[in-house]
This record gives sequence, structure tokens and C-alpha cells, in this order.
Amino acid sequence: MLKTLQFNEVRRQLPYRLSRRDGQDIERACARLFSSEDDKAVLGWLQHHAFDRHYAAETPHGVLRYQDGQRALVALLMRTIARGKGE
Repeated sequence: MLKTLQFNEVRRQLPYRLSRRDGQDIERACARLFSSEDDKAVLGWLQHHAFDRHYAAETPHGVLRYQDGQRALVALLMRTIARGKGE
């Protein structure tokens, strides 16, 4: 049976906390990961699905929240890639 975990429970289950150095390593890894033409195409596809969708005024609240979560995740990935490239 699946159990809904609270945020603090999830944090306790993480294998470790990222240090500043670990974060920089992740940034550089993301920059390397998304450096080929195929990777740029995938990132472009993610951006399209996260930022270029438009919804009607009567769209259910849950759908809008889900879309906001997608946008936040793609924006985080884009910022991490940019920092890894030194931008």
C-alpha cells in the first residue's frame, strides 16, 4: 500500500545533503549532460511542454498546479545548466 509522505519524512530518507561543492558538481554535470545537439532538442521539448501551453479560464485548479510544477522543474533545470556553464 502506498503511503503519502510528508516533506520532512522525505528529507530524512535522502541519502545525504548537498554541500555547496556537491551543488557545483551537479551544475557542471547538468551542463555536460545537456551539451549535445540531441540533449538540446530534449531540453527544447521540455521547455515547449512546460512554458508554451495555454489553458482556458475554466481549467481545473489541479491541472494548473501540475503545470506550475512542471514549469518550476524545467526552470530549475535551465538555471542549473546555466550555472554549470558559468553563465
